[in-house]
Amino acid sequence: MRQSVHSAFSCFAAVWQRALNLVQKKGESSNLCAACSKSTPCYLEIIRASKSTRQMQFALKTTPYYTSRILRTPITILLISGFAIGQTAEKSAQSGRDAFSSGNYAQAVELFKRALANGAASAEVQSDLGLAYQMEGDHPQAIHHYVEALRLQDLPKTRELLAIERCRFRDYSNALPLLTKIANDLSSGDRLIDVLSPCYLLADDALDAIKIADNLSAAGAFPADQLLIYRGDVLMQASNFFISQLQKTSGGGGYLQFIQQARDTGSENARGGFESAIARSSYLRPDLSIEDGLSLFAAHSSDPALLYMLGVIAGEKSMDAIQECQSKYPDSPWLAQFKAQMFANQGQYEQAEQIYKQLLDRKSTRLNSSH
Repeated sequence: MRQSVHSAFSCFAAVWQRALNLVQKKGESSNLCAACSKSTPCYLEIIRASKSTRQMQFALKTTPYYTSRILRTPITILLISGFAIGQTAEKSAQSGRDAFSSGNYAQAVELFKRALANGAASAEVQSDLGLAYQMEGDHPQAIHHYVEALRLQDLPKTRELLAIERCRFRDYSNALPLLTKIANDLSSGDRLIDVLSPCYLLADDALDAIKIADNLSAAGAFPADQLLIYRGDVLMQASNFFISQLQKTSGGGGYLQFIQQARDTGSENARGGFESAIARSSYLRPDLSIEDGLSLFAAHSSDPALLYMLGVIAGEKSMDAIQECQSKYPDSPWLAQFKAQMFANQGQYEQAEQIYKQLLDRKSTRLNSSH
């Protein structure tokens, strides 16, 4: 149950404002959190970080160094062996895998190309060549060979690597089908999911992102504070999605007024219409969870009562995650980054710059102490 401390919820109006996607007058955004004191920043305003910040973080996470570091042994995780090709081609392919394992990606590229020239018309060699190009930084060639590999055979790891490359180039229209299939075929221990996770937010794929957040939580892939911030961001995006659908749905106006009232009064409680929503439906109930709501959404995507309840519940759960992070991990760098983004979004650039400097100083201190 969420705490009812006023300072924690004094800016919930900003959350509903963002969810409603209302056009603000110039200068109005800086007043959204006027109720908050300087000692109690409006952490709820930071839930919806800008895409530019996510793109920067995603670019950093998907560098060859980060990929090889997080996978630890990429040769055994990503390169595909054991496929049936000719003896000469197999010798070149195996030499390519050895070169890749040694970090000699340029040599691996040439060896995989030789394997293809020797008749290895296989999806696996195409995928391995794409990965070698990716680690070399030649991303257009990586995309080309991943596409060729998937044209020949549906390889799950190749699908994930192609999705990473699509997101790197902000090609979200082509990334979305890949992301949806990945989310539907999740497996435990998949080491690429944490690299891919920002892509779901960049592509505005909030519903699949919820599955990804659950997978990351079960796998322990993120530190606890980072996972809370990611979950908060995912759920706020889901809230935005459901409420935007509600705005387009016949009969949605009556429910929107409860969200607007919560916004106008700065209230955490936008549940004023829950009783009437439940009364008009045979499948809605007061304790509706996000998971059950998503299952219902698949069959009742145009039900304004369901959209309203899901929009409110997702917004509340998002706030819960951010508040939990603030309570348990007040010194979290992930929370600090979101806080800095909040200040930047409100035009308070000096405060944002100060936080970023503190984060850099903290990182520098850790590095110095490790030597």
